This record gives sequence, C-alpha cells and structure tokens, in this order.
Amino acid sequence: TTRSVFSSQTRELFDDEDQFDDGRSDASDAALSSDDDVSDDPEDIGKVPGTFRDVQLHAARLGLTLENVLEATVVHDVDEDGAAHEAGLVADVLVVSVNGETTRGLLHDEVITLLRTPDRPLELKVQDLDAVTLARRRKEARGLALAARQPPTSSTSEITDPTLEGAVRAS
Repeated sequence: TTRSVFSSQTRELFDDEDQFDDGRSDASDAALSSDDDVSDDPEDIGKVPGTFRDVQLHAARLGLTLENVLEATVVHDVDEDGAAHEAGLVADVLVVSVNGETTRGLLHDEVITLLRTPDRPLELKVQDLDAVTLARRRKEARGLALAARQPPTSSTSEITDPTLEGAVRAS
C-alpha cells in the first residue's frame, strides 16, 4: 500500500550520495509545535538518526505502507503479520536502496516498482530519520498539496511579457 503526498519539488534530501540531509541547521525546525507529527512511538526508541540498516524481506507479502514525503520514500507503517515486521523493519525510515539500486533521484512510483519485484529475498537499505525533521517535511508536503488544490487567487490574467503586451495593444 502507498500513501502519496503531492510535491512539485524535486527531492533535495541528501547532502551527498550517502547521507540524508536531516535539516538540523534549518531554523524552521524551531517553528514546530508540539502537536505536529513528532512520534512518541516506542519503535522510535533505539533509532539513531542517520544510521543505515540492511533488511532482508523473504516473504511475498511485504506488509508495509509507504509514504511519499517530498519525493523521498518513507516507511509509514509496518503490519505485524508481514515480512517487514518479521525482518525488524519499523516505521519512519527512509528507503535508501532496493536490491542494491539506490532510490536517490527516483520518483516514488519508481521505488514502488522496485519493491514489487518478485525476487526474494528483497534487500532494503534504510536510514533512520530524525522525528522532528520528518515531521517538518511532512508538514511542508501537506502545505504544498493544499496550495496545489487552491483555485487561482485572481480571476484576471496579467500580461508580463512586453512583446505580448504590445501585440495585445496593436489588435
């Protein structure tokens, strides 16, 4: 199952090839309120933001829900009766690679296609995410989705191209 949040931006989540940009230097982290999506989930205990883990999924039914957060594929939920749970996969981790193929630069749908391969075991590399940063990015994605759904604020269109403006006057 996938959950997608619209994003008109290209994913800019990595500082370099191997490191997730946790945004710790971004001042907008301070603007988060306590009611944002910061997880108090016991599964977060023991997670160290930035840590990479390899996970092998052996069963055909993966048992996980994925989420598109600004074109980064994040594990949103793990079913207790699926291969992901059996392998120790938890929610709120970034999918970094599938069967050795990096997800960096791939669209969310392309990552889903990689995960749908019938080959088993399916080898995932995931990265623990900082809960505050993930909450901030989810909030940003929701804002973009809401903005995309809003009707235009003006019913009149302005001509900003001087060559077109002259053509309109001439007619």
